[in-house]
Amino acid sequence: MLTIVIAIATVRFKTPLGEQQVVIGNPDIQKQLVEALNKEMQKTNDMVSEVRENAKTAAEMVGRANAKLKIVEQHLFNKDALTTAILILFFLIIGLMLYVLKLKSSLESALAGGSTYRPLKVSREMEVVLQKMPSRPTLDNAVCIVSFDASYSDEYKQIINETLGQFGGISLRTHVIRKHADTTELPNCRMYIMCVEFTKRHVIIEEQGLGLGDLNLTLYRGVRNLGGALVILYVHDPGSRNLTDDQLYSDGIYCVKKQPELKELCEIDRFISAHKTLNTAQKKALETAISNVLNIQAERY
Repeated sequence: MLTIVIAIATVRFKTPLGEQQVVIGNPDIQKQLVEALNKEMQKTNDMVSEVRENAKTAAEMVGRANAKLKIVEQHLFNKDALTTAILILFFLIIGLMLYVLKLKSSLESALAGGSTYRPLKVSREMEVVLQKMPSRPTLDNAVCIVSFDASYSDEYKQIINETLGQFGGISLRTHVIRKHADTTELPNCRMYIMCVEFTKRHVIIEEQGLGLGDLNLTLYRGVRNLGGALVILYVHDPGSRNLTDDQLYSDGIYCVKKQPELKELCEIDRFISAHKTLNTAQKKALETAISNVLNIQAERY
């Protein structure tokens, strides 16, 4: 085994510039040492540069974050601005609540036929029909059952016949209204029983301006033009299933107290609501109306 010992000595000596030292040894070894040291120094310098760049970037981010925080802090903790915003929000909420309450009241009134005044303006269809109808012609001493759906005609006739059967030899006619023009073909009778099928909104006589049309209202006014008497029978109303024997109509039909036409009929006991049969009071009211209008008396057995 060969061992090579490389001796490196350091010689110190004084010069006019001060004490100096020189490393005496193999020049190749010294060169390698210097290169190694330079490489390590370069790595260190690169790491220091990277750290400085990262520090600079972090400082910039912190600066931007601080600027944003200052803006937020100014808006968040500005008491005057916060108070103003709260007051504006409060009044907006109050205004919205008042608007909703007013709108709700208007809708309820409208859906219930709530206006106590019906404008004179009529649709073009109604106007044409009323112009074609004769004014107070000679009327037959008869009863006409008027409906808006032919499929229910027999059922309506059966319900009414329970009362009409008490009158001997009474003339009974039927008529179906499908469109406005059908009103002009009404038979000339002294008594009309207008049968209206149940709807959830209780559209018995349409309230103008709600987009419900005016077919029923046209019939109502057409009968008035003829000079006939009218009874309205509101059929298949679920709220009328359990009426007491002295009730003519269900209290749940709120429009009868607000709609002018229905209110007028209620005052003379000529509005009746039923599910499938008439109770004692309803039969009596219908009998009385027929007796008074046709001037006949019911036969008692």
